[in-house]
Amino acid sequence: FPVLVMEKPKPLDISLSNQVISKNQSAGQVIGVLKTEDPSDNIHEYLMEPSADFKLDGNQVIWIGSGELRQEYSITVKSVDRMGQSISKEIRITREIGANQVTVYPNPASKETNIKVDLNQANDVTIKVFDSAGRLVYEKSGYHERGFVRTVDLQTLSAGLYQVQIQIGFETITRRLIKVN
Repeated sequence: FPVLVMEKPKPLDISLSNQVISKNQSAGQVIGVLKTEDPSDNIHEYLMEPSADFKLDGNQVIWIGSGELRQEYSITVKSVDRMGQSISKEIRITREIGANQVTVYPNPASKETNIKVDLNQANDVTIKVFDSAGRLVYEKSGYHERGFVRTVDLQTLSAGLYQVQIQIGFETITRRLIKVN
């Protein structure tokens, strides 16, 4: 008699329960949980290609956040069932878009300060610094695809209060800077 061998159906798809990194996501927090659509069973082992931004703990994808901040990320995961059958999938993860934000640090500062600009989309950005008399003491412009940090040398400026004005497209954000000796 011929022996009929039934093959186990192959896993169909891998999904991630959440594919958005929230604006206030902290390093070490779980982004989402991997799940494999498999008609046979739900016992799977997951593997992930090395990433500067994510790590895998069992079936949980965890935000490391040590790489360059981008609007979109891509991870490749592999799901292996008990029979050794596997499937791979590239999963896209996006960052939650918030309002444009500007941070000036350290503040007060003596030698230099950093101006961190978080963009919600690519845009023209102009950074201007004015002294207390309203004179322009620093200006830098450029087109930026994503957020960036600009370091400003303060050593030639006298101690006092300065106004930092950041023009992002049609939006203007103003911050104060205190220069100390």
